[in-house]
Amino acid sequence: MRGQLDAKQAAAFYITSLSPLFSRFHRIGGPEVTQTEQIEQLLDMIMHGLVAD
Repeated sequence: MRGQLDAKQAAAFYITSLSPLFSRFHRIGGPEVTQTEQIEQLLDMIMHGLVAD
C-alpha cells in the first residue's frame, strides 16, 4: 500500500468501487452482457487497474 494511505482509507475506496456491482446503472460491455460477466469485468478493472504493465 502507498505510504500516504492507511488501511481504513483503502477499505473505504474498495467498498465504494464495488458499489456498481449491485446496480444496473453502469452497464459496461453493453446490454447483452450478463450480470456475471459485468461483475467479472468490474472486479478485474478494480483489482488490476486500467493500465498495462
